Amino acid sequence: MACIPVYKGKRFPSTEKLIQYLSTEEGMMAHLADGKDTEFIKAIEGVVGAAGKTEPTAAPAQQAAPAPASLADQIATLRAKEQAELDRKIKNADNYRGADGRVDRKKLNNNADRAAYDEVSGRYDKPISDLLAQQKKEEAATQPTPEVAQYVPLTVKNIEIGKFSKDEALDYETDERELDSGRMSEYISSMTVDVMNEDGESVGNLIKLKDEEGETSWQATDVDGNELDVDGFITKQEAVQAILDAHNKQQAKEFAKEQKRLAKEAEKKAAKAAKTEQVQTASKAESPFTAFDLPSESMSKEQGRKARAALKEEVGPEEFKRMENIHRNGEKMLKEMESKGLIKIDCP
Repeated sequence: MACIPVYKGKRFPSTEKLIQYLSTEEGMMAHLADGKDTEFIKAIEGVVGAAGKTEPTAAPAQQAAPAPASLADQIATLRAKEQAELDRKIKNADNYRGADGRVDRKKLNNNADRAAYDEVSGRYDKPISDLLAQQKKEEAATQPTPEVAQYVPLTVKNIEIGKFSKDEALDYETDERELDSGRMSEYISSMTVDVMNEDGESVGNLIKLKDEEGETSWQATDVDGNELDVDGFITKQEAVQAILDAHNKQQAKEFAKEQKRLAKEAEKKAAKAAKTEQVQTASKAESPFTAFDLPSESMSKEQGRKARAALKEEVGPEEFKRMENIHRNGEKMLKEMESKGLIKIDCP
């Protein structure tokens, strides 16, 4: 079981959480209220030196104006500032964090904390919402218009019709007719061949009919054997076109059904990806101290730089320097404080 740091009777889930607490205004004030400011400052200065004291430096060379921050960076910066305020104004904020690492209002158990939460969030909700809406609008504008899949109908050029011969026909029927001599003669009255697409799949049957007088007509059936016209067709072209029309009608219906299914599936994936992105964006703003712990999984180097700049602007350069020194030297500071009896580490 992991060791638990204990400070002033309060147990922290990790040394990192204790470091974050000590780096806040609340943590510092806890020492001052106890009259232990001397020991605390000595503990810090013994490790990191006089926090906030820096040597004057030459004026930096004039640089070109930085490129404007992207909408994503602006959103991350605002979320970081919002979370920093919540961490300072809500006592024991770590006890009320949700799965995304941010303070969860539903977990707050007193009106003062809820009021503080509402006051801070109320100031950030609109600017963040406006940026999110603008981001969504820009993303939609830059997204290439998706090509809508269209069913390509089968045409005469893309089919193959079987040969009308006894050896290659699917089926044939014979009948008899009386010749002028009075003698009976057998003839082929019906012959059925397959009509196939480019993949060799049947799309229907073409039937050649011949009567006793030798007159030819045509019939056509779909792949299920249903006649496409009870009266038949006068020409072969009409019969073939009827087969194509029946096939294309059915295939277009099935194609549209499949496209609808794929669209719903894509929509679900997009919604899931958007939700994941929201969680990731929120996690990047879980604490201003994340900016001091780069490289990290939750914040890129550029986002960390912007978060640090936002925090420095909010708390001021001296306070920022103090917080930065404490964070960077947190482990050493804790050991120093433990040796002075200011904290203890419980290892069950």
